[in-house]
Amino acid sequence: MQDCVLPAASRLSALLKKPIKQEDYAPPSISLIHELPDELLSDIFVVFVSLWPPEDRARVAISTVASVSQLWRMVAWSTPALWTCIDVSPHRGSHPWDMLLDAQIQASGQLPLQVHVRRCPIDWEILERLRPFASRWQEAHLVGSCKTFAQIPDVYSAITPAGTRMPFAQIPLTFPSLTHATIHLQSKFEHYPLVFLNRAPALQSLSLEAMFDLPQIPGWNDASLFFPTIPYLANLTDLRIDGPSSCAEALTTVLQQVAEPLQRLCLFAGKFRDVKMDMPRIPMPNLRAVDLNIHAHHILHYINAPAVESVALRNIPEGGGYPLQCLVEFLQAASPPLHTLEIDTVACGAEFDDPMLPEYHRLLDGVRKLTVRECGSLLDYELLSGMLGTSEVAPLFPQLEELAVHIPRSPVYEETRRVALALAASRTTATVCGGLPVKALRHCDIVEGDIPLDGTA
Repeated sequence: MQDCVLPAASRLSALLKKPIKQEDYAPPSISLIHELPDELLSDIFVVFVSLWPPEDRARVAISTVASVSQLWRMVAWSTPALWTCIDVSPHRGSHPWDMLLDAQIQASGQLPLQVHVRRCPIDWEILERLRPFASRWQEAHLVGSCKTFAQIPDVYSAITPAGTRMPFAQIPLTFPSLTHATIHLQSKFEHYPLVFLNRAPALQSLSLEAMFDLPQIPGWNDASLFFPTIPYLANLTDLRIDGPSSCAEALTTVLQQVAEPLQRLCLFAGKFRDVKMDMPRIPMPNLRAVDLNIHAHHILHYINAPAVESVALRNIPEGGGYPLQCLVEFLQAASPPLHTLEIDTVACGAEFDDPMLPEYHRLLDGVRKLTVRECGSLLDYELLSGMLGTSEVAPLFPQLEELAVHIPRSPVYEETRRVALALAASRTTATVCGGLPVKALRHCDIVEGDIPLDGTA
């Protein structure tokens, strides 16, 4: 037996040192991948191109799998899922989008389409090419001027759904399958640019962004500050608005249109004119999550959302008002079951001198997950000490199960760091403090160091 093993081991060692080529074992023409059934090849191609952003997948499919062999080209063009994203670009190498469009539409079968017009502003010529397929749009990413978007409802198709041309027909441009839309406005808010969305009754997710620069805005009384209203959207559950500035009247007008169905709200406001008026709060009965950035936390004065479970306050600068006070007043008005609170780079100051601060914190006692990533002023020594509790005194955040704290690496915060570590040690098991049950921390992450620019720890 040993006589057989030693020569075999010697040959194995030699093989491991030698570069192995596929040709040594089987010619490419009969390699296993060419023996795979077309259906499996098709699935592999779809997984492969999914590694790229949707707008690049058609180009990747053409330049890679469809260029390997005649068989692969046939399989690729017979795989509808590879061709469902239409990317409108001024130039696309040897495959300009308009030359590829007809072949792409045919190859995509009847699958829903993604339409990306992001590398150039949408105009009449682009609309003319895309409108015959508007009924198949499921997702759209569009960039353009308010004037162009305002004219979309007046665009009529001279092509029937069957593809035949009817010179005198007027078929309104509608988007019956559109569920997700991202719209970037490149000009001042005018001409009612979002009216066309009333032709998208299935819309569930809408992201609106103003792309003009803040220095171009002449003043607070300019119409550009009043974010354009949107039509009533009965199925909208997700709304994101990113503008250089806004005012309470404009945003409340928008929110009133989607107050009933909305579940998730994300707002960015570079400037915010808070009218400080006794306006009735907008009832938003189904709102579950709120993500507020820069000055957008002021909107909490104007909404009543009793079902909110998650609140995030991010990137609030000095002079941004009192974000915690806005939050507390919101909680007092609605008493929502707030479970998750995230505070990311919030500069706070005078509100911490308020003698009612401990009572404010009591309104947050239902929070189960707390993340604080900022410059140390918010989750300070006093607040962390209050979370420790004693046998006679109930701690703050007694329901807390997950805690993530970012503490700057500085001698100034050494005491904060010490108390944070003591807090983590005190919550390893469930206990009772001041007659109140206190849950154990299932996860505790205390990070020291500077805050990265992207806000991640």
